[in-house]
Amino acid sequence: MSITRTSNRGSLLAKLRPFALGASAADMAMLLLVFFMATTSSEPPRGVEVELPRAVTEGAEQDSLYISISRQGDLYFDGKLAGMEDLRDQLVIRRGEKDRIVSITADKNLDYTVVAQVMQVLRQYDFLNIVFMSEPRDGTNAAPPGRFPKVQ
Repeated sequence: MSITRTSNRGSLLAKLRPFALGASAADMAMLLLVFFMATTSSEPPRGVEVELPRAVTEGAEQDSLYISISRQGDLYFDGKLAGMEDLRDQLVIRRGEKDRIVSITADKNLDYTVVAQVMQVLRQYDFLNIVFMSEPRDGTNAAPPGRFPKVQ
């Protein structure tokens, strides 16, 4: 005589278990997605207040290296105070990222020789994709993207 045990309880849990695990994984993925979207900043790092020149501009990509130069010539790399040697060191460290855009934000009253020195260092390390940040022009002299404004 053989004794067989039948239990509805075990088979019901076995049937529900994949659904419960799948539902909780999807809920956790959604919570993580919402959390990272809410806490991520999309603004470039700010190291110093600069007064930008006015120009017709196009937006820069967010995947950029940011260099800010104050009116006094203080250099900031990705929001941190740096000198020319620090800039060189950072470019050596990031030599695999030469295709990234380098966004230069410089005060409009800054002596251009400082910007020229920064550009020379960038050229020395083959960071050639450079964008200058500026404020949009006001008035009717502003040209649409891809066209030059009228010279008066």
